[in-house]
Amino acid sequence: MGITGYFKTTSGILSEISYGLLALGIGYIGILKVAIEMFENHRLDKQQ
Repeated sequence: MGITGYFKTTSGILSEISYGLLALGIGYIGILKVAIEMFENHRLDKQQ
């Protein structure tokens, strides 16, 4: 939704909103990646 709106819109405010949604989506992907890594490193059944 963010990248489509960023390239398709001609309005300034919609372009800024689309850019914000794109940045928010990238941030959410990064947070999810960190949460998965934290889960894997703190598993109790992990063999050492």
